Amino acid sequence: MNIIKGGRLRNKQRDYKRFASSLILLSAGTILNTETLSASVIKSETANYAKLVNSEEIPASANNMMQADSTIDKSLDGVEVVASKSIKDNVALQPKSWNTMTSKISSIDIENIGATNLSSALKYTLGGEIREQGRKHKEFFYVRGQSSEYAIDGMTLMNFYDGPTSLSTDMIEEIEVTRSSNSIAYGGTGLNSSVNLKTRYFDKTHIGVDASYGTFNTTRASAIVGDKIKGFRYVASVTRDDTDGPKDLNGAEHRWNFYGKVRFDVTKKIYLEYQQFFITGSREFIISQDNGDLVAANKAQKWKYDPQKIQASIAKIHFDEGSFGSTELRYYYYADNREFDNGAKISNESLYTTNLSVVQTINPFTNNTMRVIGDYYIITGENYYNTSVSIGKREKMMFAFIDEHNFNKCSIDLGIKYIKEHYSDYNGIADEWQPGYFNGNIGFTLPINKNVALNLVGSIGSIAAPENAMTKDSEGNPKNLDDEKRKSVELGSNINVPCLGVFSITGYFHDSKNAYTMGDEEVPNSTSISNAYYYTVNDLKRIGIEVGFKSKEFFNSLSGFANVSECYIEEETGVKYKGAPQFIASGGLTYSKYGATLNFMGRYVSEYINNRFVKPNSPGYPDTKVGDYFNFDANLTYKIPVIPLSVYGDVKNIFNKKYCTMSPVYPDQGTRLTIGLKFNL
Repeated sequence: MNIIKGGRLRNKQRDYKRFASSLILLSAGTILNTETLSASVIKSETANYAKLVNSEEIPASANNMMQADSTIDKSLDGVEVVASKSIKDNVALQPKSWNTMTSKISSIDIENIGATNLSSALKYTLGGEIREQGRKHKEFFYVRGQSSEYAIDGMTLMNFYDGPTSLSTDMIEEIEVTRSSNSIAYGGTGLNSSVNLKTRYFDKTHIGVDASYGTFNTTRASAIVGDKIKGFRYVASVTRDDTDGPKDLNGAEHRWNFYGKVRFDVTKKIYLEYQQFFITGSREFIISQDNGDLVAANKAQKWKYDPQKIQASIAKIHFDEGSFGSTELRYYYYADNREFDNGAKISNESLYTTNLSVVQTINPFTNNTMRVIGDYYIITGENYYNTSVSIGKREKMMFAFIDEHNFNKCSIDLGIKYIKEHYSDYNGIADEWQPGYFNGNIGFTLPINKNVALNLVGSIGSIAAPENAMTKDSEGNPKNLDDEKRKSVELGSNINVPCLGVFSITGYFHDSKNAYTMGDEEVPNSTSISNAYYYTVNDLKRIGIEVGFKSKEFFNSLSGFANVSECYIEEETGVKYKGAPQFIASGGLTYSKYGATLNFMGRYVSEYINNRFVKPNSPGYPDTKVGDYFNFDANLTYKIPVIPLSVYGDVKNIFNKKYCTMSPVYPDQGTRLTIGLKFNL
């Protein structure tokens, strides 16, 4: 496969202000060349973002100026960019044809947004929305009306339910969001959108300390340190979060967040890497509130997790086999262990995932790269529901093959994933193999000229229904839930307008047969979460368009972004589906001058229907409306001259809009103010 030439950039002028103001908050798409960061990116010369090895220039996308797969040292005194990487170096790289459908959020973007956890960092993603699921304060990321799956450095995370709200952003170098429903390289199905967290390294000594205080007696303190000593790299961070939450709503949280990562280059062709997450603390279940005529379910229940412990261990051994390819052996362990106190009984909820995987890359020809991926998961745990306990154990095997060819004027990629599960003891089923199923896609990338490129992707496959999950037929009789069948086609283009910036446009069509979502009607005598409620089923067709724009930097101080997505969803009967927002828009401006950087961002999410957490006999039920809100955030940072110290202020929900994302009985908490100090050396 052709590798795009990379380089090493050093900003010796220690001009952090100019660098920060020139980077993106968020936007659509990604750069077609995902393998290098050229100096022209930092200088905001968008016409020269990327080049193919054969000198066929292709435009960058409106995603952001920071390309994937470069190690960035984000510090006040400069930026360090190491050599670019190919697929055999980074086995989790997405195929080029997906680049228009992929958004990337850099560590600089995260800082500009003012995000402190993973969910808040995803807030302004093109076509994305965060839905807060009620009392447990879980937050789910949706793209195109579908929930996303998560990965860390390309390794799929199963049962990552509490991670988005608990995981600190200090350890994240970049977030890669694949909006398309065809993530073969990682993801539990290969047909959901995916969020890949790329963890960070530093190539020189870095020390960072951050402390802040805000609304609801919210405090946050964090420290991070990292360095590279010959063939050894390390990074370590610790964060403490505390809040009382809204008054009288039982919303207190107290959490420690520890992270460490080390890498040792045994030789130039072999390296070992290990990273460890550990999160411990307590979380109260926020109380629901009556909203107008709507009556909240479980209003009087004051529940909590105390303690709540999350840990993840990730290890890999990478062998570079020269022109032939590479081999990567990986191990992953994830544990989410919580003591659940409902006021009458203290029980333990636990979920454990162990994974062994291997990725083999092969370069049979100069312009051809193949990947063979094998994953084996053991998933165990205990779920409590209505005082009943379900102890489960299941095994999941996934095999994937990705083939990519680069030609003089275009590139083609093909991906296939096979998934099969074995239930040792799960949902009342013992020692039983489940039917296997295939998912696949094919993609094309065609550079038209140096300013325009096209990407075309098609996919097809199935998503297995939860075993023993129930739905109802047309006459209201209970029946087992069937698997979902999906197929889609997407066409995207990156367009560079040198005097303005970069546009990214994607149109898509998704056809889902037997698309299912968890409903609000309880199943009698349920024994676990997966069959606690009847599922609603629809045959859905999605037709959508996503447009993103990232401006160049004007007057060495002003830049901005804008995202617009329209997704019309229709049921088989021809009726408009109202369970997801049809229109989402976001935008922002960054202005930097005299050591100060001001970020102003806003978004709009249109109306949709969600009946969760509302009593069925409430007036207006079952058409409980959420969405239809504007939200605006802003922050201001001032770098104190001479010393590596900054002072900042942040405002969330400036106009105190009490909008709802999951249910009207769990509205947003209103305007929140934060002030803080940040030290970087």
